[in-house]
Amino acid sequence: MAVVYEAEDLVSGDRVAIKALRQRFVSSPQAVARFHREAAVGQRLRHPNVVTCLGVSSDAGSPYLVMECLAGESLRARLRREGQCSVEVAVAVTRGVLDALAATHAEGIVHRDLKPDNVYLVEGDPYRVKVLDFGVSKLAVHDDQTKLSREGDLLGSPGYMSPEQWLNAASVDARCDLWAVGVLLYEMLTGRLPYDAPSRVELFVEIARGVTRPEPPSARTPGIDPALDALVLRCLERDATRRPESATAMRDALDGIMPETVITREVAERSFRPPPRVERRRRWWMVLPVALAIAVTLAILASAPR
Repeated sequence: MAVVYEAEDLVSGDRVAIKALRQRFVSSPQAVARFHREAAVGQRLRHPNVVTCLGVSSDAGSPYLVMECLAGESLRARLRREGQCSVEVAVAVTRGVLDALAATHAEGIVHRDLKPDNVYLVEGDPYRVKVLDFGVSKLAVHDDQTKLSREGDLLGSPGYMSPEQWLNAASVDARCDLWAVGVLLYEMLTGRLPYDAPSRVELFVEIARGVTRPEPPSARTPGIDPALDALVLRCLERDATRRPESATAMRDALDGIMPETVITREVAERSFRPPPRVERRRRWWMVLPVALAIAVTLAILASAPR
């Protein structure tokens, strides 16, 4: 919905980011309201793991946010390039996300769209994260007034949405973010999503209506501590009451499994690695039928009378 520019504050000389709503969304009251919601959250929260909004304004009717300028890359970009990461780095990134959530939940804010695109790895400190994009967040104070979270709305990114988000986005609470944290941790540990399907309808059936549980991460990446397996699967409970009680409680559980340690930049960079070999074999099997079909077609053409 927006485009981001790097800019210079002519008064202070600081580098900042300008996030401008794309022109085609300017005429949408709901899009503009969500844009201003992101500004409200960014200005309300001052936390080292949440991107800071420095101000909001408009130019010829087009709103824009002035935000802190970050150097680094999204977790999505890193996973797309490397596939997965070590247990140590996955846990460290998750700690940063949970610290951000503890602060936002304390303010009555539910993110509702946690995904690798919205987790930013800060350059020079690759496991220190900034949580971005609160445009679809749920604010306890403002939702009734803005009516941005009506029953029947589908808010979030399908692979990371909790069952309750699929069923009724207006009724969610902070525990939907803990489901998304479980998906993020699962993906970092294995290079795959716990639930995946070719269509949104099939994904809905798997997540919201299904009865099967995903394999534990250790089934896909051997060597993971069983206690970490159990914590990830607890986050992915369809019944929200069976998930960790809060972001702080989940962080405490992580600390009990793996005490916090300092991870150097070099170790962090080495700790991201390509996806498991089984994934590569699977992709070859996917193209094999196409290759056979091409070979058969060429053979038929070669044997046809001229």
